[in-house]
Amino acid sequence: MSHCRTCKARIIWAISRSHAPMPLNPEPVAGGNIELVAGVANVVSSNPDVRRYVSHFATCAQADEHRKART
Repeated sequence: MSHCRTCKARIIWAISRSHAPMPLNPEPVAGGNIELVAGVANVVSSNPDVRRYVSHFATCAQADEHRKART
């Protein structure tokens, strides 16, 4: 288990389909849109039979500090 560098919340890490690290809130939620399959994050729409997570960027108050600068 890791912690967010800015808000200090607990997070887990997954790998996106584009092979980028993706921080997730560690608890599955009914309204989540990310399914983990062998550590890879897949966006799902509405399959209620899988555990779904939320990207930590969606809930972190300091998420803008982690976004890459666009040039």
